[in-house]
Amino acid sequence: MTTRIGLALATLLLAGQAFGANILLNPGFESGSLPPWANDNDFCGGCVWDVTSADSQEGTNSAEVAGNRLIFQSFAPISVALISEVSFWARHPNNGSGAAMAILFRYDDSSENEEMVSTTGSGWQFFDVTAMLEAGKNLVGFGVYGNSGALARFDNALVDDQQGGGQVPEPATYALLGAGLAVLAAGRRSRG
Repeated sequence: MTTRIGLALATLLLAGQAFGANILLNPGFESGSLPPWANDNDFCGGCVWDVTSADSQEGTNSAEVAGNRLIFQSFAPISVALISEVSFWARHPNNGSGAAMAILFRYDDSSENEEMVSTTGSGWQFFDVTAMLEAGKNLVGFGVYGNSGALARFDNALVDDQQGGGQVPEPATYALLGAGLAVLAAGRRSRG
């Protein structure tokens, strides 16, 4: 009986855990440089996104721009149906009332979809923009525009491929799995 409970616990933990993978590289700019992110679509006459260690949502670095310029990353096509989350953190540190930012999705059929979000206040704000994806398409790039009226910062972007298998499970997951395996081992010892 104990063995069955342990086996059921281990199976539930493994089956219930969806290990996705962030297909974005350098999502938090912790390499200290921008690539593979790139400056694109210049609407500010030469401003550029760059990495800063002056402020970050998490870690040491974030990216910032003073103007309306796109920071963008391209990647291999992925079906929107396989994406469980597209999110990022942003702030306008010098603008207490907040400001708008445009989000750009690029698809493999050469189409683009641009949506708007707005920060409220000057602190870091989390944006989950998954619902803005166009169903039935394959995403090949994601980016965010700064704002012509405010310094913008961007950090910890995520495009989560739920079929990726690349993320490392949380330590608590390992602890629960270990407990289930210990129950299995104890059950086998008591039989022998």
